[in-house]
Amino acid sequence: MSQLKTLTNKIQKLSPLAQKAFLNAKDSKTLYQAKTEFLGPKSELGQIIKQIKLLSPKEKALFGKTLNHTKKELENLYTHRFETLKQKDILKKAKSEQMDLSLPGPDPQKGGLHPIELITQKTINIFKSLGYSVQQGPLIETDWNNFQALNIPKGHPSRDLQDTFYI
Repeated sequence: MSQLKTLTNKIQKLSPLAQKAFLNAKDSKTLYQAKTEFLGPKSELGQIIKQIKLLSPKEKALFGKTLNHTKKELENLYTHRFETLKQKDILKKAKSEQMDLSLPGPDPQKGGLHPIELITQKTINIFKSLGYSVQQGPLIETDWNNFQALNIPKGHPSRDLQDTFYI
C-alpha cells in the first residue's frame, strides 16, 4: 500500500503546480510548454503512469480513478486557458490592425482570353507572316449573300431546306 500512497502523493503535489503553470501562462507558446512539461509522455505525470504496472490489481483500480480524474481536470484547464488566450490574441491582433473601411477594396483580377481565341490569334499571325491577309465577314449568312447575289433562282435545288452547304 506504500507504493500507492507514494504515487498518490506525487499526483497531489503535481496537480497544483500544473494548474498554477497553466493559469500563469501569458501566451499560447508558454501554455503549450507548460502542457508538455506536465502532461507530456516524458513529464512527471507520464513517469507516474509508467509506474502503475508495479501496483496490485486492487491498487491499480483505486489509483487509476485518481489519476484519470486529475489528468482530465488538467486537460480541461489547459483547453479552457488555451481558448481564453486565443480570444485575447484575436482581440489584440484586431486592435493592432485597424482597417479603414472607407478605402477602396483590392482590384479584381483581370481575366484572360479564351483558349480558342488564343489559338485563333496565333493562327492568324502565322498566316499574316506568310503574306496572307485576314478578311472578316458576317457570322450569319443571309439569303441575299448565299443565293440572290449569286443569281440562283428560287426553285433551285441548292435552296432546298435539306441542303446546308453550298460550294
